[in-house]
Amino acid sequence: MRITGLDHVQIAIPPGREAAARRFYGELLGLSEVAKPEALAGRGGCWFEGTQTTVHLGVQADFAPAQKAHPAFLVDDLAVLQQRLEAAGVAVQPDDAVPEVRRFYASDPFGNRLEFVQAGARFPRPVSIESTTAYYDHLTPYYSYIFQDWEASITRQAGILDSLIREFIGPTARTVLDAACGIGTQSLGLAQLGYTVTASDLSAGEIERARREAAARQLPIAFQVADMRTLSEAHQAQFEVIIACDNAVPHLLSEADILLAFQQFYHCLRPGGGCIISVRDYAQMERGGTRFYPRTVRPTDTGRLVLFDVWEFEGDFYEMTTYVIEDDSAAPPRTTAIRGGRYYCVTLAQLEALLGQAGFARVQVLPDRFFQPVLVGVKAPS
Repeated sequence: MRITGLDHVQIAIPPGREAAARRFYGELLGLSEVAKPEALAGRGGCWFEGTQTTVHLGVQADFAPAQKAHPAFLVDDLAVLQQRLEAAGVAVQPDDAVPEVRRFYASDPFGNRLEFVQAGARFPRPVSIESTTAYYDHLTPYYSYIFQDWEASITRQAGILDSLIREFIGPTARTVLDAACGIGTQSLGLAQLGYTVTASDLSAGEIERARREAAARQLPIAFQVADMRTLSEAHQAQFEVIIACDNAVPHLLSEADILLAFQQFYHCLRPGGGCIISVRDYAQMERGGTRFYPRTVRPTDTGRLVLFDVWEFEGDFYEMTTYVIEDDSAAPPRTTAIRGGRYYCVTLAQLEALLGQAGFARVQVLPDRFFQPVLVGVKAPS
């Protein structure tokens, strides 16, 4: 059993006020009156319909206006309705508490509170970071398949990061904290180049995989489950370099959380140290609706593995679902949908400003030095 929708909204009106109701709901709001069933007509009131909207106005003898509970109507042109209501002497109260959603409140002639929302706007769903953590826990067995050649990517990315560290932080910097290590793509490569690497991630599944990968390569990396926003609680030492690559920072769903993470980066850095962050350039990407992004098709011993992503946008946020199709020639294909990867489409300019607010003295945006744009922030020497 499941609830599939709303049949109608019931609003109470005082006895004998149907004419006023018809003027407001019919003439002002533009809803069409429909006949009540014969069995209910003797109860008074009136019914209205609009596009995907049914409103029943019912007579209540001991009427009191509903001033908290209320219906919210979708409107194709909110500004036109606001002008119409105000011209009729109806007080309108705009509400900009959620900038992504244009809306206002008004009352019907009986004092019932009504909300009107611009059609197409959607309230951003508050998704906890735990949903993204679960996404990566489930993606862990497949993560390395995202790369055409993971080992080559480990080596290539480490070489680029090494050059960035030498150029912007200094050739003597050797201690690195990878604050969003995932399965170890950047940590492993930097450790192979001789850096002393400490690494953490919020996904316990990815940390366990990273530990196995480091052990297989005999690399002495200290791994730990930790949140970027509370790094100093997990890591007592200070480092010369902190990295957070592969679009990890936009998993933090507000500027306040990102600033908190950057303040933690600053706190965990030695004077003169610096952070290196790589992110998508959302200002240059098409956004909105549902979008499809292929990942890879990889041969396996018994068939092939297909990975692709579906992004579903809600304003400045989107949720990513990764589909894994294991196509075994000896059995029917098996599809796994890994849901919950939530991102905030924060821009490079916003991130640059937030690094400055966190205390970094020199912040630079490097659009083409890595496979994603890079931001480098340097902590002033003492």
